[in-house]
Amino acid sequence: MRAIRTTLSVGLMTAALSVFAAPAVASDFVWTYQGNVIEEPKEIELAGEIKWMMFGSFIECDVEGDATLEEEGSGQITQFAATDCTAEKNPSCELKSSTSSVPWSMHVESLKSILIEDLSMSITFKSPCGGPIPLLKTDIHAGFQKPGSITDLTLYGGTQGFWGGELTVSPSEVGIREA
Repeated sequence: MRAIRTTLSVGLMTAALSVFAAPAVASDFVWTYQGNVIEEPKEIELAGEIKWMMFGSFIECDVEGDATLEEEGSGQITQFAATDCTAEKNPSCELKSSTSSVPWSMHVESLKSILIEDLSMSITFKSPCGGPIPLLKTDIHAGFQKPGSITDLTLYGGTQGFWGGELTVSPSEVGIREA
């Protein structure tokens, strides 16, 4: 009798929880372009610099990339590459190549922050400096000052020595607002 009551109790609790479980909710934020909510994907360009601490030394890279903004505050970084890198402890090292495993998902977290997920990037310096160096494999945040007009992104958070960075957004008429 006790086994039947336990089974019945578990079954009733499962049924009750499924009634109160929240359905999947769309983002609370939407992308805008020139003040209007985007209704189809919008391409933007990113350029700037990022910095890591690796092996006790800063590595700083100029970067360029492309992103596609999609409905409901989501999007993807579709291209991202280092164009020039320097290593603090060996400034004579020259960048040979940069690889990244795009696309990276992103979504608006708040009126001040975007989450970029599963970044994975590495660089290779010309000989004798060696490589490849796995610089990044992490989630990071991108903050901005004005939700209605995002001109610059400040990168922060993450793991594996990621120090931060600054990216310029073009066109600057891109923004976010509450849905």
